[in-house]
Amino acid sequence: MWISHLYLKHGIYNEEEKLRWENDDDSVWKYFNKIDLYVVKCNVMLCNNVSDYMHNTDLKNHLKHIHSHEIAAAT
Repeated sequence: MWISHLYLKHGIYNEEEKLRWENDDDSVWKYFNKIDLYVVKCNVMLCNNVSDYMHNTDLKNHLKHIHSHEIAAAT
């Protein structure tokens, strides 16, 4: 996503977008930690995948494709 690219590569960010990021309370965040502005770490089992943040949809796809068995077992 261009917002994370601008921040991570050029140190540029929009204060409104930063606040939206910091205050996002989507349920997907119980599986991910925000470790820096626009950088996330998966905390499911031993994954520890660290990546640039794209969209919550991308995070949900990670859970669906990589961790569907672990998440199903936990519910």
